[in-house]
Amino acid sequence: MSYAKAQARIFAFMIRLFLVLAVTAQSSTLIAQNPSPTDILTPELRAWVEEHGGVFRVGTDSSYRPYVYSEGGQILGMAGDYFQLMSERLDISFVTVEYETFSNILSSIRNREIDVVPFLIDQESRREYLNFTPSIYSVQDRIFMRTDGFDYVDISSLNSRRVGYVEGYALGSALDEQSSSVEIVTYPNELMALRALSIGNIDALVADLGVASYYVAQEHITNLRVLGDFNYVEEQSIGSRNDWPELNAILTAGMASITPAEHQAIANRWVSITNFSEETTNDLLQWLVVVLIVGLVSALGSVIWIYSLKRQVRRRTALLESELTERKKAEAENYRLATAVEQSAEYVLIINKKGIIEYANLAFFRLSTAAAVLGKLFIDIAREQDKRLLLKALSKLKTGEVWRGKIFLAVTEAENVHVAMTITPIQGENETDGYVATGRDISHEEAMDRRLRHGEKLSALGTIAGGI
Repeated sequence: MSYAKAQARIFAFMIRLFLVLAVTAQSSTLIAQNPSPTDILTPELRAWVEEHGGVFRVGTDSSYRPYVYSEGGQILGMAGDYFQLMSERLDISFVTVEYETFSNILSSIRNREIDVVPFLIDQESRREYLNFTPSIYSVQDRIFMRTDGFDYVDISSLNSRRVGYVEGYALGSALDEQSSSVEIVTYPNELMALRALSIGNIDALVADLGVASYYVAQEHITNLRVLGDFNYVEEQSIGSRNDWPELNAILTAGMASITPAEHQAIANRWVSITNFSEETTNDLLQWLVVVLIVGLVSALGSVIWIYSLKRQVRRRTALLESELTERKKAEAENYRLATAVEQSAEYVLIINKKGIIEYANLAFFRLSTAAAVLGKLFIDIAREQDKRLLLKALSKLKTGEVWRGKIFLAVTEAENVHVAMTITPIQGENETDGYVATGRDISHEEAMDRRLRHGEKLSALGTIAGGI
């Protein structure tokens, strides 16, 4: 590598580093600006807040990152920034109630178990139990598929294909309207839907780009791509229980107090670092001039020690290439193993330590349906007379033993499906982390055995009759 190229790379790296630091500092400054007035609520609304204790319950879905999630009882993501500003300016508090799925959140606010739901779509059907603030943020869903899939253009090209989306989301009605010929498959959250798409349980997935990108990076899913835009724009709002119209007025007042600059700062922090304001751009130009000066001075000094870095760079490059090769090999082996399990003729189920089914392979899907098992209790796959047997089996498995037995399935339209099943505990570091259940249909074998026994009895009777 020539000196000029080395210096150019150093300049480029330092410029990018200072730009990121400048944007982060600018975003933090914008959020901290514009202190709230004495009280932005009317006396009537302030009295209503005091009457209700000033504390309101917010339902969160841990899988809807980076828009809204919670950790340690605090609201995080884009919604976290908004609710922090509203809490300060409205002088109210929010407590979180975390749910496993978005549909559970809607069910809870319908039953008045929570008071507020951040980042959801204003739909006519939801107005039966919710009021909505004006729109906060707009997102457009994308169509995802595997890299080895066909080159579809839009949702109308997916005729007779299996298309997934998250249960309870507003785009479900849009999917029904735009794609009556596709087979819709629902999942409890984006992560399970992305996993299903990756291993081939569905052909395409309609989901928000921000959420999907987050989990693709977190889970190191490498075989998915964005197909194109789905013709449905989601206007995200804050919903509140409609038997408290005062609460919606309070939230609307809080959102109205947030300036466009603060909106942009929150979006830049969680989604992108583009679309700066003119003031921000001027600040960044000033930073750029400083960076260039510092870079020139640093480049002069870099010539002295660049020789000593060459050998270290070559050694580390070789090490990284070796690690990358091993990682690709491990990913290929994992993918091959996942494919083998998915295509196995025997039934394979993965159950978490709470007894809920998290995965079922293709053989089991053919026997039942995804909606019938995923996210449901494991014991519910059996008929009533065998549920107690599975409960005893799970209790026994906590000691590390393996259970083998036979049960009749209740999640199939066929009658008398008898399965020989083996359940093995998955051992974590200190405790059982879940269970793997494998099984095969022995109904046909048992029927053949009964016919054989019946034939042997008839033959024996014939022999006795002949002797008489």
